[in-house]
Amino acid sequence: MTLMFMHLKKTFLIAFVFLIATSLYSQTEFKKGVFITDTNDKVECFIKSMDWKSNPTEFKYKLTENGEIKTGFIEGVKAFEIYDISKYTRATVNIDRSSSNLNKLTTDKNPIFKEEQLFLKVIIESEASLYYYEDGNLKRFFYNLENEKIEQLVYKEYLFEADLINENNHYKQQLLNSLKCKDISMNSIKSLSYTIKDLSKLFEKYNACVGGELVNFEKKEERDLFNFRAKLGLGRASLSIKNSVDPDQNVDFDNEILFRFGGELEMILPFNNDKWAIVIEPSYQSYSSKTEVDIRYPGENQADTYTYEASYSTIELPIGLRHYFFLNEDSKIFVNAFYTYFHTLDSSMKIRYGTELDVEKGGLLSIGLGYSYKKLSAEFRLENSRQILGQYRYWDSNYKQVTLLFGYQLF
Repeated sequence: MTLMFMHLKKTFLIAFVFLIATSLYSQTEFKKGVFITDTNDKVECFIKSMDWKSNPTEFKYKLTENGEIKTGFIEGVKAFEIYDISKYTRATVNIDRSSSNLNKLTTDKNPIFKEEQLFLKVIIESEASLYYYEDGNLKRFFYNLENEKIEQLVYKEYLFEADLINENNHYKQQLLNSLKCKDISMNSIKSLSYTIKDLSKLFEKYNACVGGELVNFEKKEERDLFNFRAKLGLGRASLSIKNSVDPDQNVDFDNEILFRFGGELEMILPFNNDKWAIVIEPSYQSYSSKTEVDIRYPGENQADTYTYEASYSTIELPIGLRHYFFLNEDSKIFVNAFYTYFHTLDSSMKIRYGTELDVEKGGLLSIGLGYSYKKLSAEFRLENSRQILGQYRYWDSNYKQVTLLFGYQLF
């Protein structure tokens, strides 16, 4: 069984690494788009859709579907758009990069502007346009009226009276001065949050008021950000125990089938085209085995037979990261990496002379490789070996398992 585990582990790790490596090249589609050069040339092409979390400074594109992959840089491109998905426009703007990190806040309420050339993500494009910039934890909004310079909407957190945090909400005054319309009241702007949702609604209202044609690049098809699956698992487990003082008590239990029941909550991360997810998978599983060991003591002709029993039931809570490899609209391959905390239930190890050892709780790492088709999924999971007798000085254990998990998405 040990050789089988080693072979499975080696094969599985090779497949795992191969899929991660190939994802860098094959998982993000090139989609129809266009970019405009500094000389105002409009280039129809296929742009690599990265669903950027942080605003890019360059992008990959192909002039034909099977053409050579090229790179468009901010220095030579005024704007680029992936049709029906996103649009970025180049702008030289004054941006305040003051941190919102509590440890880095200052007592200065005023923004510290620095002129930079950026690709701004277009949120609303109309008579009054709204733009967004994100770089790590930094989030800034920009706006302009038609044919006017793009400016940052000012929002800054700062320290007030030692440990108190205050906000510079100058963006509300900027919008009140710029978006003059009978449908926009002072009270509606006072309650406005510095978020895409609130600002988009305001710009939509203003542009409707002035009769401007509007494109909202954030109104994409609704995505299922949370999924829940019922999970059923069937596994194969092995257990061996060793005693450093008395080698006669070294025992290899029989390989046993184990069953696993649980559920899975999946949260899709809202970037990189839904390829990443955080997964929590509470479950219950149980393993039991019994074996007899013949021990012949020095000077005795007849061997004594002793029964060893292992009862090992756990409540487990794997928490991890999942990456999808989309094959088509309905099917995808995925890889998982988990840290699993396990808590034992009525678990013990009965050894010679009726002595009973307690089985301890703990944690371990595991990886999985699976396939999903519509609401159905199947996954092969391999985990590190468990030390379940670690609390004892002279005892050592090696518990290993591989599991095949089946899932059905309920919602």
